[in-house]
Amino acid sequence: TRVGYIYLHEFNAKCSAAVEEALVSFSKEKKPLDVYVLDLRGNPGGILEGALEVAGLFVKPGSAAVRVMDGQAHQEVIAARATADSLVLADPTLPLVVMTDGRSASASEVLAGALRDNCRGVTTGATSYGKGLIQGVFGLRDGSGVVITVAKYLTPRNQDIQGVGLVPDVPLKNDKWWNFRPYELDNIDFETARNMLAQCIADS
Repeated sequence: TRVGYIYLHEFNAKCSAAVEEALVSFSKEKKPLDVYVLDLRGNPGGILEGALEVAGLFVKPGSAAVRVMDGQAHQEVIAARATADSLVLADPTLPLVVMTDGRSASASEVLAGALRDNCRGVTTGATSYGKGLIQGVFGLRDGSGVVITVAKYLTPRNQDIQGVGLVPDVPLKNDKWWNFRPYELDNIDFETARNMLAQCIADS
C-alpha cells in the first residue's frame, strides 16, 4: 500500500500551507498513491482557522466543518474553507485515514469530525481527548480575570465533543499515547477503512 502520510503536530497559521505542499508533492510521485493518512495523534489543537483550512483541502469548501452551540442552544454551522491561494485539493478518489489518540484535542477533533461526518475520512487509533468548549477570559476591575465558557463544538452530525471525544471508526490495538511513533502505520487496517468509507458514501 502506497501511503501519502501527513503528520500535523499543531494547528497554526502555516499548517494548511504545509499540508497543501505535501499534497502537491504526492501528486508528483511517479507511482500513484493508494491512500492518504492524516496523523493527528499528539496534536493538542491550536487555531480553529487552521483546522477549517485543512478540511477545505479534503472536502469541498463550503461543506459543514463544525457546529458551534452557545448557552441558549443556538447553533451556527461553520464551513470548511481553503486559503485564498489554494490551488490543489486532495485527490477525491483516494481514501483518507485520520489517526487520533488521547492527546488529540480541540481543533484536531474538529478536523477529524469534519472529515468523518462528510464521509471523506475514516478515523482510527484511540478515542480523542474530548475538548470541545469555547472559553473567553473577561477582565475584572481589580485586574484579575475570569474564564467563562461561551459555547462548545459539535461535529457536523451533531456529536458533542466535550468530555466524550471521538471514538475511532477502527480502533487500533495497543494504541497508547506513550507508544506513539510517527510514521508507524503497520497496524492500520486499510481494507476495513476503505470499506467503511465506501459504505458511508453509499448511505449518505
